[in-house]
Amino acid sequence: MQSITGRMRRQFFKYILLVFIFAILDHNPDSIGGMNLPKPVFTPENARIRNDHTADMNYQYIDRSFRKFLRYWEIKGASVAVVRDGKLVFAKGYGLADSSRNIRVEPYHKFRIASISKLITATAIMKLQSENKISLRDKVFGPGAILDRDYFRNPKDERVYDITVAQLLSHQAGWSHRYGDHMFMPHVVADFLGKDLPVSTEDIVRFALDKRLHYTPGKGR
Repeated sequence: MQSITGRMRRQFFKYILLVFIFAILDHNPDSIGGMNLPKPVFTPENARIRNDHTADMNYQYIDRSFRKFLRYWEIKGASVAVVRDGKLVFAKGYGLADSSRNIRVEPYHKFRIASISKLITATAIMKLQSENKISLRDKVFGPGAILDRDYFRNPKDERVYDITVAQLLSHQAGWSHRYGDHMFMPHVVADFLGKDLPVSTEDIVRFALDKRLHYTPGKGR
């Protein structure tokens, strides 16, 4: 995987945060970036929200920005939503949901939650720590650890016994992407473990434990 330069990183955050900047520039929940936009006519909650609900020309600046974002990062399709004060103020799809059938992305198309789950997990762990139900210093693998289960025993690299919750949260547990992204290689995991698809979360962890760490936990990459 090629490293991301500082310029590319700045460009990435510029566009990924663009719509959120629009949302906070004005206190009027019906405006974005100071532009008084027509209130989208959303259908009932059990009906689908479509792109034509935000087809007004006042949204063209947002449309251009996100299409540029997709071209820059060579992304086939994406869905964007902005919520302010508990209200949905913008929802639109860009690019293709299915390139083979030329189906364009609509707001109702589903995407993998991917790394957004890290924020949810981190928040849950910090809440558990505030309630003294877990500690960031707790060990994850090995005797008496959080995942002290038969399926996770006998790892390839015994340094995994030193991995703490804090190291997992900060991506300092010892793994890198040199083996690939375990979450997005189910066929490799299934073949390696001799299992049928779909693989479980436990199978992915087992796959990781059957590989040597790339560095000592907590010592950097």
